[in-house]
Amino acid sequence: MRIAKREMEQNNMTKMKLDMITKFGSRAFLGAASLFCVSTAQAISYSFTIQESDIKVGETFDVAFTATFDADYFLDYFAFDVGVDPVTLTSSSGMVRYLGASVNGSLFDTSFLSEVSALGDTPAFAGGTDLLLATLSFEALAPGSESVSLSGALNDFAGIVVSKEAGPGLFDFNVIESDIEARLDVRVSAVPDSPLYGAVPVLLIGMLAFHRKRS
Repeated sequence: MRIAKREMEQNNMTKMKLDMITKFGSRAFLGAASLFCVSTAQAISYSFTIQESDIKVGETFDVAFTATFDADYFLDYFAFDVGVDPVTLTSSSGMVRYLGASVNGSLFDTSFLSEVSALGDTPAFAGGTDLLLATLSFEALAPGSESVSLSGALNDFAGIVVSKEAGPGLFDFNVIESDIEARLDVRVSAVPDSPLYGAVPVLLIGMLAFHRKRS
């Protein structure tokens, strides 16, 4: 039953990917015929920001994925992989575990396992400054420092793409696109010992000394 469910989820994701490839593949073909152009004068900026300043073992923490692009452009899609084991979803050192992502409710979430992705053209998602596209959640498993990669290449139908109509033609677009390439530097602290633990040895020594004195 579980295997069948997993296969069904994979089939759904494959269909979504094919839809995305068909849509943007047709744009690429038409771009070769100069029906739309990729803008180089404008750009997309993005960032990944850890929301907690002091992370301890056993705690969960969130990472905000935000982007900035012109308000007259609309998000087509974004996609990137979180650099963790695809099965266990843990980092290379086992220090953190990826728990999943919450995508902006105005987007169509297509995330699966360690990939975070969404479509933004239905309904249209207009540009702006520091737009929250997704929130990634992690769990701290062990103390230390870890660097987790976040990457999505345009030639793998990943990265981030925005566009706007540039003329009356059905496929006449101006497009701005960018790879996504970042590293998430995480520092996890050990949970400090409770003051009670430090008091226990002192108490035991006191009890032993009292017992000897009575003897």
